[in-house]
Amino acid sequence: VDGPWVVELPNFLTDIECQRLIELGNEAGYIDSSQFTPDRNATARNSKQIWCKDSCVQDPIMQGVDAKISHMSTVPINNAEYMQLLKYDVGEYYKTHSDYNPLHLQKQTGVRILTTYLYLNDVEGGGGTNFPNLNITVQPQKGKAIIWPSVINANPNDEESRNEHQALP
Repeated sequence: VDGPWVVELPNFLTDIECQRLIELGNEAGYIDSSQFTPDRNATARNSKQIWCKDSCVQDPIMQGVDAKISHMSTVPINNAEYMQLLKYDVGEYYKTHSDYNPLHLQKQTGVRILTTYLYLNDVEGGGGTNFPNLNITVQPQKGKAIIWPSVINANPNDEESRNEHQALP
């Protein structure tokens, strides 16, 4: 393949897994996503999020989901970030961005090589994940997963900028 890819996996999660991930996010307490944006730029994104750590990551269903992602991606759980749970209310968005962070080149963990995105519910309209450089928009569907690279295969320290994406309102 001469170029980046985005793979859709319908029915990757069960209804029980989707519901439990939603519950875990609510239990942990979502925080305004602008707090996680480097310049705290509220115009870039206006969703809510939480990193699944502590008791969240110890939850048996979360551990099963992590194992499922690890098996599918062939990335060992020990090499993965904590899961980031995002919550988008009607009209919320995250403008075009890359999941590649050059500041992570100096970290032991390195840069994010893959992103796996999980859709936990169905929506009446909107809410797609758009890849403008690829002319692809993935519509949310409960249980669906999508996966894409943030780096170039030939050099995993180089950003694959063609996979910039945005969460549509």
